[in-house]
Amino acid sequence: MRILNAAQIRRVEEQVLRERAITSRELMENAGRSTFEIIKEEFKAIEKAVVLCGRGSNGGDGWIIGRILNEYGIDVEGESFARSNDLRGDTRAAFD
Repeated sequence: MRILNAAQIRRVEEQVLRERAITSRELMENAGRSTFEIIKEEFKAIEKAVVLCGRGSNGGDGWIIGRILNEYGIDVEGESFARSNDLRGDTRAAFD
């Protein structure tokens, strides 16, 4: 497994957005869906979850994961480390 730093991740994401002609929101949605699939597989008996989100893109991923978990029937509590009026772009859309 290769671990990337923040700058390397940004470059990879930019390349994916260019090459696959998808939006950053679609990329965020895909990340959330993929993470949900891992959670579902690893924690088969999960009934409740707490999702902790910051104000950046990873926070947006978290809100999407929470939404998908909820749609799957899991009781989800979402907590933000940022004020809602500080959220921007895709993260704000995922929060909403």
